[in-house]
Amino acid sequence: MENGADLVIELPVFFATQPAHLFARGGIELLSALDCTSVVFGAEHPELDFQRLATAIAARQGSFTHYNATFATQFNAALQAATGVTLTAANDMLSFCYYAANQALAHPMQLLPIKRRQAITRRRQLRPIVATPVGQRCAKRHLHRIWRR
Repeated sequence: MENGADLVIELPVFFATQPAHLFARGGIELLSALDCTSVVFGAEHPELDFQRLATAIAARQGSFTHYNATFATQFNAALQAATGVTLTAANDMLSFCYYAANQALAHPMQLLPIKRRQAITRRRQLRPIVATPVGQRCAKRHLHRIWRR
């Protein structure tokens, strides 16, 4: 709200507590259900072609069956083999997952990664946040449509 947002949506705890690919799927599906047309998010390396990477690895993700290696290790090995790229930064991996989840939608949104800055974690006092009237009307309209489905 402080930086111009009209609406803040809480990701359901089921998705919020999951690994990156499920976290991203939950967020992308929620935003799609709200009829969003674009999503902006932070990445350590926004210049990477996440769309190309997601397309290259899409067929291989279900084949991670080495239970003595982590998902991230198997994922990066497959990505390296398919594209020559390895994702080690947390938000780059999450960006990749946003693109993969977006590809599964019937009507994919425009994804816009931006350079992630250092997070502000030492705020002494939280300020009360009040949604703008525009955001409240938009949320009400979209939630009403979702509930009717």
